[in-house]
Amino acid sequence: PEGMRIAVQVIGAITLAIFMALLSAVVYFRNKNVIRYSSPVFSFFSLTGASMMIVTVFLLSPQPPTQGTCISAYWLLCVGFGLFYAGILVKTWRIIVVIRGASVFKAVSVPVRSLLAMITAIVLIEIILLILYSTIDTPDVVMRTPDDDVTLGLYEFRMVCQYPGASSVILWVLVAYN
Repeated sequence: PEGMRIAVQVIGAITLAIFMALLSAVVYFRNKNVIRYSSPVFSFFSLTGASMMIVTVFLLSPQPPTQGTCISAYWLLCVGFGLFYAGILVKTWRIIVVIRGASVFKAVSVPVRSLLAMITAIVLIEIILLILYSTIDTPDVVMRTPDDDVTLGLYEFRMVCQYPGASSVILWVLVAYN
């Protein structure tokens, strides 16, 4: 398990470095045609969301976990997922609208402001659900023993985040929403 944790953290660090390089490239080359045509603002949202999801690896790695890491890991994962897919979704939606307009020989313009409003709405719903998750029934850190987890040896234990009652229901709502 320790070797696996280190391997996952190394892979996460490499992936995060790649995402940071891509974010820097999008900002640096934002005036180049290939970046400009791919909507750099929404590419930035998607790469930022992907980076937030990767940071979750580092929050889930320390043992024993704390209540703060249990909560913040889901915040970063869910908001990151929302930003990542919202950026892709609005770019795709914009292309569909433009192509539909072109099919009837009509010039269509989709303002960036309306696309940003869509991203805001998607992420705002996530944040509302996460606030409910964080305040209604907070997660607990519990110890798992061989009686609870058959993968543990006779004298081993593992500290894990447990999401009781309402927080587990809200997590399932977040999964369904995503």
